[in-house]
Amino acid sequence: MDVAGLLRALGALSAILALLGGALWAVRRYDLALPGRIGGGKAARLAITERLSLDPKRSIALVRHGAAEHLLLLAPEGNMVLVADDRETGPLAIDLALCRELASAVPIPPTPPPALWPMPPKMPTRPANPRHDPLPARHA
Repeated sequence: MDVAGLLRALGALSAILALLGGALWAVRRYDLALPGRIGGGKAARLAITERLSLDPKRSIALVRHGAAEHLLLLAPEGNMVLVADDRETGPLAIDLALCRELASAVPIPPTPPPALWPMPPKMPTRPANPRHDPLPARHA
């Protein structure tokens, strides 16, 4: 391949990538409905409004379902509903100190028990056979 062919191929690749980037920008900017999208543009009934990380494993999430909002503690030990709001009691008041205290109060799971039998000994390995040429070179 000569230099001109290489430059032509790189130009075509950059043009295709620019077109794909422009299409992606248009879809995100104008929220276009694509054929494979679920929901067809109607308003979502379930959404995560906010999420706040308490530590690497635990976080709290504010989930909206219709007109109601629920504050959830998400942890590997189990999830917990902290506050449920049905819009009749007023807006939610989030106490982060209480959330951190509840998250730290979850007990750490116990360590697994030791094995009932020891590991089997490793078998010694044989040295590899030297490679030989199946078709030796002919001497002229």
